[in-house]
Amino acid sequence: PEPTLQPEAEAVGGENESGQPSLDEMYESLGFVGRTVVGTVEVGLITLTSFLSGATLGYLGGGVMNLPALFRGADVPPPGSAGTGMRIVRPPSRRGGGGDFLREARGRLGNWNGKAMATGRNWGELSAAFSGFHALTRVVRGNREDRWNGIIGSACTGAYMSRKAGPNAMIQGAMTYASFTYLLDTFFGVGGRRGGRRSLPDGTFVDEQFQFKDEPVY
Repeated sequence: PEPTLQPEAEAVGGENESGQPSLDEMYESLGFVGRTVVGTVEVGLITLTSFLSGATLGYLGGGVMNLPALFRGADVPPPGSAGTGMRIVRPPSRRGGGGDFLREARGRLGNWNGKAMATGRNWGELSAAFSGFHALTRVVRGNREDRWNGIIGSACTGAYMSRKAGPNAMIQGAMTYASFTYLLDTFFGVGGRRGGRRSLPDGTFVDEQFQFKDEPVY
């Protein structure tokens, strides 16, 4: 007898062809506690990965920019010039054999590494603040993705980065960051729905920002 093909099961109740619910449906089925846990983990992971990537790029960039410091003498304040800002360049020591040379090399490498570490820390903090506040805003707004997540997240980032200068500086930083993000989104956003994305009942993921569809493979 000839083999017969069984018809595929139709999508029922929003499930895709494999019978599995979409990610949006799984999220909607969670209660308040479940959504809080999922949102907290998501924001934490996004913030951590953004800090690591930003710190890595900052360390590499800071290391490259401070490479000339490895090939010149160390900057030291002259005697009696404390607090005046005066600096003199101490040439590499040529006395004492290899011991002085090694101490000089270790000092330069330590100075170079310290500057690269400081740059990486600043870049990592800025990257983590942008991504973390953006993700936190989206989670608080019910996992809704639109232009306002970036604007509100940028405002929070501006306030956070200016926290050491006082409340007035925090307000000014929030307004500056939010305005800059709003202008960027207005002139370079996609139809006012920057970052929009959704999942269809059949499991297809649609990204409205970059205009592509990610269909499941069975």
